[in-house]
Amino acid sequence: MALLSEADRARIAEAIAAAEAQTAAEIVVVVAARSAEYRFVPWLWASLAALIVPAPLIFLTILAGFEIYFIQLAVFLALFLALLHKGLRMALTPGWAKREAVRDRAREQFLARGIGVTAGRTGALIFASNAERMVEILVDDGLAKGLEAGVLEDAIGAIAGGIRAERAADGFVTAISRLGAAFARLAPPRPGDRNELPDDVVTL
Repeated sequence: MALLSEADRARIAEAIAAAEAQTAAEIVVVVAARSAEYRFVPWLWASLAALIVPAPLIFLTILAGFEIYFIQLAVFLALFLALLHKGLRMALTPGWAKREAVRDRAREQFLARGIGVTAGRTGALIFASNAERMVEILVDDGLAKGLEAGVLEDAIGAIAGGIRAERAADGFVTAISRLGAAFARLAPPRPGDRNELPDDVVTL
C-alpha cells in the first residue's frame, strides 16, 4: 500500500513551501517503495538451514548419507523459493541490513537531487522508505554546522510515529515545520533568495 495519497503529497508540498518561506534552506522529501531488493536473503537463510539440517539427521536417525543429502537439498530449495516472495524476504531481512540500505539510498538521492549543490550549501533531504518503515534525514554543511542536538532525531521520530499511526502525512508536516523553524535560525532568508529545488514529494 502506498505510504502517501495524492492529497497527502499536496499537504507536504504546502508544508515545505511554508517552511522555506522563513529560511534559505531547501527541503526535499523523497519517499521510496523500498530501498533495496535484499537478494542475498534467500541465499543466506536457505544456506544456513541447509547447513543445520544434516546434524540432527545424522545423530538421531539411521538415514543413509544420500538420503540426508537429498533432504538437505530439498530444504535449501524450498526455503530459497519461499523467500523469493518480497513480503517474507523483507520480514527475514536483518534490521542492520535494512538500515544500511536506507542510508545508502538516502545518500544516493541526496546527490541525485542536487541537494548538495545549493547556494550556501543549505539543502536538506527527508528520505522515507515504505517497506522498511525507516526514515533518514541528511543536511548539507550550511545547516549541519550549528544545528541543535536532537533536531533531526525529533523530526525522524515525528515521521516514524505518523507512519506507525497510519497518519504519515501528519508526521511529515510536523517534522517539516520543526525543521523549518530550526533552519530559520541557522539560515535566514537571503536577499533575492529563490526556490532552487522543487517542493513536490518525489516518489520512487
